[in-house]
Amino acid sequence: MEYLKALETLEKLEKTGGKNDKISILHEQYDNTYLKQMLIYTYNPFKRYGVKKWGKVHTLDTKENVGHFEEFIRILDRLDSRELTGNAAIRTVEMMLDNVSELELKWFSKIIKQDLKAGFTSGTINKVWKDLVPKFEVQLAHAFDKHSHKIIDKEFFVTEKLDGVRCIIFNDGINPKAFKRSGKPFDGLPEVFSEIVKFPIGVYDGEILSVESADLKDRDTLQSTMKKVGAKGEQVELVFNIFDYLTIEEWEKPRATYIERRLVLDNLEQTEHNKVVGYMYKGKDFKVVTELLNKLEAEGKEGLMINVADAAYEKKRTTSLLKVKTMKSFDGRIIGFQEGEKTSKFERSLGALLVSYKEDNVVKVGSGFSDEWRSEIWNNQEKYLGAIVEVQYFRESKNDKGGKSVSFPVFKMIRTDKNEVNYDS
Repeated sequence: MEYLKALETLEKLEKTGGKNDKISILHEQYDNTYLKQMLIYTYNPFKRYGVKKWGKVHTLDTKENVGHFEEFIRILDRLDSRELTGNAAIRTVEMMLDNVSELELKWFSKIIKQDLKAGFTSGTINKVWKDLVPKFEVQLAHAFDKHSHKIIDKEFFVTEKLDGVRCIIFNDGINPKAFKRSGKPFDGLPEVFSEIVKFPIGVYDGEILSVESADLKDRDTLQSTMKKVGAKGEQVELVFNIFDYLTIEEWEKPRATYIERRLVLDNLEQTEHNKVVGYMYKGKDFKVVTELLNKLEAEGKEGLMINVADAAYEKKRTTSLLKVKTMKSFDGRIIGFQEGEKTSKFERSLGALLVSYKEDNVVKVGSGFSDEWRSEIWNNQEKYLGAIVEVQYFRESKNDKGGKSVSFPVFKMIRTDKNEVNYDS
């Protein structure tokens, strides 16, 4: 009865709008152990099943539940431990799903793909059951121009700011697991994994870039990288650029200073697909920061990162890590689309994106698009509505109503690796 109630609860959540209503529904099933297991096996970011597609299956000719959950969990554990891989994994999943009820098929399929598509996240779950689902959090930077006064007289390291896709790899020496900053897994990085298993066991934080990035300007680098990262199946011709390292124990409770972590990085033997981001300066002189920034920007690079030497890794946005750029950028959510002006080149195509900004303001972004991007977004508005877009701009300004806006906004990229807004460049 409790098991069937868990499945019915998922059905109810799928049909219910409103975060508070969903929380109330979850509270009603607070003691339902089956529901909690379903949520854990779906939203725990450290579980990986490796099966996204399978062949056609035939459910039992009934909508009644016939109880296959324990067997299903055993198979998920075997997939997660990599006891089952490749064709054997797919075949096992097919055999499992070929003998379940219609209701089980629906929700088992979603659990395997780790997305219930029921309008809530792990954050909602943890509001009901504290820490039921592990949080996936990484260190994020504040803007140098707003927070530099907080590191005066502190020793710091300066490295180049890379413009790719954030990646965190948990390397156990056997079966590495990679995640984007959102906690979503990378489906496959075979070239990176085959080399990093020879590195010391631990957690590696860095940026994924395309192999040709060294020869490209930053804007082209990001586009090239996103194209490869978005490819179906295994993603190749990519390089993992490592800028931080922690032991497994340190990841749980970070204590080591950046200078201690830097020592490990500087002693790694780099490989073709795993590079260490070297430091350009170590000291306390802010004048050097300006000189290095001017040099990199003249080369078409994005900017610099400043790491405070005696600071531990923090799983949040911190002033121990600062980013330095002349051009600023923000990550906003697409809330609307505007057609190009009549008789203009962009009539019946995208004229501008309407993007969320601070304090419920909206920025109209009408430049920076290729013709292909304008057509793609305009013809697939449902797909892109609500997506996160990176917008580059010169400085913050005010709109005609006195609200906050930005000057010279330019479309930079749809960020499929992120799902949160960030207005602090």
